[in-house]
Amino acid sequence: MMYHVNLGESLWNLEEYKETIESHEKALNIIEPMYGETNPVIGSMFFYIGRVYYDSREYQKSFGYYIKAFEVWKYQPTFFLVLAYSILSHVERYRKKRGAQN
Repeated sequence: MMYHVNLGESLWNLEEYKETIESHEKALNIIEPMYGETNPVIGSMFFYIGRVYYDSREYQKSFGYYIKAFEVWKYQPTFFLVLAYSILSHVERYRKKRGAQN
C-alpha cells in the first residue's frame, strides 16, 4: 500500500497525472477494506486523488473527491481544516485563472 502512495506522490511531482491517479486508486483499493471507509487514511487518499484531478484541470472530478474526503474527515477537526484550506485555495486559483481568460 505505501508503495502505491509513495509512487503516486513521485509521479505527481513529475506531473504524470494519469499514472498518479492509477497508483492512488490501487492504494485505496488495498487499504479501504483494511481500515474501513471512515478512517482518516481513506480521507487522505480521496484528498490526494482530488489534488491530482485539480492539477490536471479536471475540476469537477477534483471537487467530487474533495467532497468524499470531507465526508470522511468531517468529524476530525484537524483533517477538516486541512481540507477546507486546500479547497478554498484551489477555488481562489481557479477563479483567478478564469478571470485571466476573460
